[in-house]
Amino acid sequence: MIQSQISKNARHALSEVILIAKAKKDLSFAQITEGTGLNEAFVTAALLGQHALPADVAKVVGNKLALDGKYLPTKPF
Repeated sequence: MIQSQISKNARHALSEVILIAKAKKDLSFAQITEGTGLNEAFVTAALLGQHALPADVAKVVGNKLALDGKYLPTKPF
């Protein structure tokens, strides 16, 4: 995983990659959140660089967006 907490630029770059993948797949944040067991606002905030996701949730989201795990901020909860 790229360390996104080091700088604002890193968070913005990761969010851009995630938002491009979301647009390519034509998914809503609600659709991305389905199956995670978490609140849509929590997952959306994580994808926009505000905080990390639990590793298992990052895997689910990564599969939906067809992204390598290095792009999703994770934290072992």
